[in-house]
Amino acid sequence: MRTMVTFRDFWASDLGASLINKFASESRIGPGGGKKDPGFALTSIEVGSEIHSRILKAAAKCGIELEESFRVEHCEDEDFQDPMSPQYCRMVVKRLIEFDIDDVLMLEQACPAGESAAGCGLLKIMKNPYPINSSMIEYPICYDGFGQTIASESLVETIRNAGLTGLGASPTFDVAEGKTKYFRVQPVSVLSAVSLQTDLFYERAPCSHCTSKNLFFNGNLTFRREVFENIPDFNVTVESFGHGIIFPLWIVHHLVRDLIRNKLRQTDDFVTWHPIAFEK
Repeated sequence: MRTMVTFRDFWASDLGASLINKFASESRIGPGGGKKDPGFALTSIEVGSEIHSRILKAAAKCGIELEESFRVEHCEDEDFQDPMSPQYCRMVVKRLIEFDIDDVLMLEQACPAGESAAGCGLLKIMKNPYPINSSMIEYPICYDGFGQTIASESLVETIRNAGLTGLGASPTFDVAEGKTKYFRVQPVSVLSAVSLQTDLFYERAPCSHCTSKNLFFNGNLTFRREVFENIPDFNVTVESFGHGIIFPLWIVHHLVRDLIRNKLRQTDDFVTWHPIAFEK
């Protein structure tokens, strides 16, 4: 089982710009964020990999103490063999396509804090059909700069033919050519709230207006067992996470993983699968 390490963000306000720049040079990882608040969000770094070793060496050389905040294990086939273990997992689409298309998101109500539609945690609606640039898509499933998941017509058809339930698909149109063979996809089933045993935390001060703004979690998402009674194969959390693009997380049955990863041979470079947990 491959283990990944996630480092929490650390910010120039704490370390100083010169130290941040030295670390960036040594680790060869460019800082993110704005000029006033630059930093790094180092996620999904495989333990023992070349990049993992380089990051640790750079931190030691610069006198930076990195906090390995939690380990995320990738699901393996045997994780679902025990009928008492969760038969669902968290699905993360990895391939980002920046379509550079403006104004595809709208808020159902104005954000009291004046946030943009993309950054606000309030409920969002999207243009339908959804605008994309299909010439940029190289993968059967990807996501765009607005956090929307795009899947090919053939993948959606394969999922439906396999009898998997709960995935909604809406049409897209190409900004240059019109009709496309891609769909914007999103689970239609919303789960009950995560358990209080989930280690939730706010990376920055929570927004007093917008749902789940700045919310993150350590370890695995934890749920009560009864949440998973009589639910479809594709689901999303009622909570949204992040402090940029704020959207819920996908929780899917292991049959979804089996189809996409094992039968369609989509590697973990495209989609990753992470365990969830039941309350103890």
